[in-house]
Amino acid sequence: MKDNIFDILENDVDTALFTAENYPDSDTETMKRVFEQSEKKYLSQCGEAETVGDQVSGVVRYHRSYGWLAAAAAVVIAAGAGGIFAVKSISDHVDVYSSAETEPAEEVTEEIFAETSAVEEDTAEAVKEYEELELHTPKSTVTDEEENLFFEDEKYSRELNLNDRRGVDTERYKNQVLSAEGDELNSLENKSYIYHMMLNSVDYFDTVSGKITYGLPETDGCTFQEFMADIPAQYCHETSSNMPNADTCINEKFVYDGVEYDIDHNENTFCSMFNIPSVEFSFFRDNYRVYVGGDGYNCANYRPDWTNLGVSATMIFPQAIAMSRLNEFDSWSIDRTEEMLGRSCAVVKGESIQDWYYTYTAYIDLDTGIMLHYEEYDQNDYLKDSMQIHELHINEELEKVYFDPAEHPELEDKTEEIYNPDFSE
Repeated sequence: MKDNIFDILENDVDTALFTAENYPDSDTETMKRVFEQSEKKYLSQCGEAETVGDQVSGVVRYHRSYGWLAAAAAVVIAAGAGGIFAVKSISDHVDVYSSAETEPAEEVTEEIFAETSAVEEDTAEAVKEYEELELHTPKSTVTDEEENLFFEDEKYSRELNLNDRRGVDTERYKNQVLSAEGDELNSLENKSYIYHMMLNSVDYFDTVSGKITYGLPETDGCTFQEFMADIPAQYCHETSSNMPNADTCINEKFVYDGVEYDIDHNENTFCSMFNIPSVEFSFFRDNYRVYVGGDGYNCANYRPDWTNLGVSATMIFPQAIAMSRLNEFDSWSIDRTEEMLGRSCAVVKGESIQDWYYTYTAYIDLDTGIMLHYEEYDQNDYLKDSMQIHELHINEELEKVYFDPAEHPELEDKTEEIYNPDFSE
């Protein structure tokens, strides 16, 4: 089990008692005056605030103090695509003030509470902030010196936080894509939005579950997946089976409480490993997810997958498809918008940017960036690959299941053998 991250919020009892003794309850008139002064101060600090009657709206900006604890990086580079990954653990400094319980003021009017409630509701709405959409630029060639600045310069990277996932204004850009006509549909802003959503889909939902098929049934290479994931809880469960025997699970994956279990039902074995998420870290901006390194090789930068899913992540977090298919904007276009599974999608069509030729069609959910359907065709227009989500639930309560090795004596623990193999024989 992970440590309770809320331990930092324990009250300082001595401070609380001192506050209660030295700052008695205010009378009604004092409370009204304090409220009016607080409201006035709030409005003066709200940037572009607007006031309509008792309604308040605007943007409240805040500053966070970071303490860098650790940084680690692993680099993988290959001719066709590469990977570079960096993690930084960040510790937020939180100031907490509390007071002991005090008797309520003798007279507090309902009007004061009503006004306070209205401002609190509007304040919650006011603090909602969005990231700025990054307009796509052609793939850059980066020198070794520039690579050394990747996680220090905001030009190249931005801060990500599992517990404070912020993204662009999806409602704005979704409506913009849906209402676009003619050449407007393929504006730089609209295409940048589709690319961004695929690269960062995990910022746009908390829970997800559903069913997926991969491959072509006629080739006997079709796989059926059922999956569920809870990003804030860092939980996932995924099952795999071969069609047409969808009810016979062959592989299963669990992640919860910082541990991953992988089960092979064909071999009646399982293995386990620690799976601790990177909660806060600095990572590449969209325009540096793919770049050409100083040695001339392409580098593809894969963001850590907060869903923890296996094969299902290809559709739920389609960053690999985005970087390998959509990075070159001249090679694809938004063909149209269309509904699938009750969700508004951009239908993307493109052709390969690799050495071999193929064309593809992808349905991208405009709210989350999840890829609902993907088809790939060869030079003879023959369907060579297919992936399809048949059922999808976003931000709904999950019926979670867990794995306890003690309840499955038929499964042999192969953890030691898999992760610490004996090569002496």
